[in-house]
Amino acid sequence: MHSLVIGLGKTGWSCINFLIKQGQSVLVADTREQPPYFPQLQQQYPDIRVYLTELPLECLEMVDQIVVSPGVSLCHPWLQSALELNKPIVGDVELFAQSISSTQKVIAITGSNGKSTVTSLVGEILQQTDLKVKVGGNLGTPVLDLIATDIDVYVLELSSFQLETTHCLNPMVSVILNLSPDHLDRYPDLSAYQQAKQRIYYGDGVIVANKQQALLLTQLPQRSTIYFGLEPPEEGEWGIKSDYLMYGVQPILSTKQLKLAGQYNLENVLAACALVTPLNIPFTAIQQGLSVFTGLPHRMQWVAEKNGVTWYNDSKSTNVGSAIAGLSGFEQRIIWIAGGQGKGMDFTPLSEVVSKQVKVALLLGEMADTLAELLAKDTTVIKVRNMEQAVITANQFSEQGDIVLLSPACASFDQYQNFMQRGEDFINQVKKL
Repeated sequence: MHSLVIGLGKTGWSCINFLIKQGQSVLVADTREQPPYFPQLQQQYPDIRVYLTELPLECLEMVDQIVVSPGVSLCHPWLQSALELNKPIVGDVELFAQSISSTQKVIAITGSNGKSTVTSLVGEILQQTDLKVKVGGNLGTPVLDLIATDIDVYVLELSSFQLETTHCLNPMVSVILNLSPDHLDRYPDLSAYQQAKQRIYYGDGVIVANKQQALLLTQLPQRSTIYFGLEPPEEGEWGIKSDYLMYGVQPILSTKQLKLAGQYNLENVLAACALVTPLNIPFTAIQQGLSVFTGLPHRMQWVAEKNGVTWYNDSKSTNVGSAIAGLSGFEQRIIWIAGGQGKGMDFTPLSEVVSKQVKVALLLGEMADTLAELLAKDTTVIKVRNMEQAVITANQFSEQGDIVLLSPACASFDQYQNFMQRGEDFINQVKKL
């Protein structure tokens, strides 16, 4: 078979390696002049023909299928030409689905928010069992690099872009965690975005459904469904009652034993529990997995607890909405570290939650003056030079029962290369204490 791989990024590179191992002939195309994996391709496969910036239409006639990376829209003229020639268009998840054994189980996870956390948490829970598990997809390792004969369960985070080109995947259990407007530069409206997400329900496996997502509940296929929500659960459901995670009437774990913070993370925890339910693993494995999971780096990540003060790294919070969600997720008073590059955002919506939740706001970076002026009426504000001073000052103001939260509401580029470097600086300064 002759395949054309469009997109020479991380996913495209994994597709090329996979197809060559399958004995296929491969062509490669990318709209960029210097795609990320072009040097590796030249070094490892110097004989592969590569088309950059332009794709001659005659080469479409030379191939049997098009393998498209998720970053390439199906509306691209190259792909529209391929459709006119009746060429199959698939993605890496479709190649994966066609290649794994029928005895290997797939847990498939999508949604607008929380995908990575839930995927990682499901993996953590299953690591407490005897099952052989691999985790990846849109998170971390591309799906084709996960394939191995001895794996019992694949836990996959899938984006709407990946699902667009997926036809044969039949997960044992799947979930759309939530839906909110996103990627509307690629989809004409929310309905089209939702339709792409709904493709995760192709097949006949168990569905996991969020009872807080009314729109999604109206679109569920009629088959076996496990529900989760923040209220006391019915039989066979996951929920919360009296600060306990519950499976029906069975208490599983106190929410106080979780290291994940924020109400929205309770939904993520419940989703993970529901997703592993069809495997009939022991509750002890669920309890252990939930107890040790500290969250993903820079996403409301538990960093430390000392003298009754808990420190969280939410450096991924680069906009006002995410900071509001982070601040709203705690009942305790918060010493809040914020600021950075403003990106032209309107920060006034922060006032309400800051007045209710924030004990002291420690402000740094380009937006420190702006935020200080805005929030001075709502809480105590202190401008700091850098992260070291922010952490030292937070420690001075903290008392037993307080939360110290880095949730900047701003981009990091005024002082850091990216939000990851900012979060690592915070963690390192906390460790110095």
